[in-house]
Amino acid sequence: MDRIEIFGENRFDRWTETRTACRGIVLRGGEILLCFETHTGQYMIPGGGLEPGEDEAECCAREIAEETGAVVRPGACRLEIDEYYEEWKFVSRYFFCEATGSAETRLTDREREVGMEPRWVPVERAVEIFSRHRDYAETDEMRRGMYLREYTALNRLLGTGAVRVAPMTIGDYDRVHALWMNCKNMGFNNLDDSREGIGRFLARNPNTCFVAFAGGELAGTILAGHDGRRGYIYHAAVAEAFRRRGVGAVLVNRCLEALRAEGIHKVALVAFRRNEAGNAFWEKMGFAVREDLYYRNRALAEMERIDT
Repeated sequence: MDRIEIFGENRFDRWTETRTACRGIVLRGGEILLCFETHTGQYMIPGGGLEPGEDEAECCAREIAEETGAVVRPGACRLEIDEYYEEWKFVSRYFFCEATGSAETRLTDREREVGMEPRWVPVERAVEIFSRHRDYAETDEMRRGMYLREYTALNRLLGTGAVRVAPMTIGDYDRVHALWMNCKNMGFNNLDDSREGIGRFLARNPNTCFVAFAGGELAGTILAGHDGRRGYIYHAAVAEAFRRRGVGAVLVNRCLEALRAEGIHKVALVAFRRNEAGNAFWEKMGFAVREDLYYRNRALAEMERIDT
């Protein structure tokens, strides 16, 4: 578990009071579940105070259900952020959570007064919202501190602040090919996936293929193209070190936006049945399985299959 400290300018030399809260990161495709106060315009990651004798994971699940109506299964605690303001030490523990159902919300009087409601927000949008913490330095110190905490948490847990998405060029080929070869349950061939083959594909589809970088390292990639009627996704991959941080969802959403901008209304892809992790991801991203079709193809040239 990572631990980060944030020191407020008004902190005392010694803290005498402590409050511990448990907060949940709930993802759905490329979106994150947040609490939104309709009367104040304030967002926050769902969670709240640990009650005496309560298990931390139970606290996280209880708070999310009460605030958003989502029933979740928390994993292990992945991050602790300790904030020091005046005589207080505020401890926030963050858990990745899997949504498993729904329940009725149980809001406090204050939460009802501010019109709290759940909102699914694109991860990139959430990061952008919390990145504006400095805007409240002169007007709302509590919001400034809370937005700084949530921005710090998302950057550390999802890697979003360090990830840069850009159109793929042939100059990225060597690193992209190495990433593909290290991803299990993918299919390639020596013609279409050669440098020349990928170069032709990029030339035909310059606006719909992307790479994601984090700290100078290649974090992920996705290829997509279209024939003017249907879009097709190929070879979406995320490096092992950057998985479960939302990188794949960000790449897919960027790809879908690009295809939509070119007038495409429907997108298809092929995934091996044995690729359980990949198929689970595509299901979460809203790609349905067609049981009424046969997939057929015919090779026009001799090629060597390369299955990872």
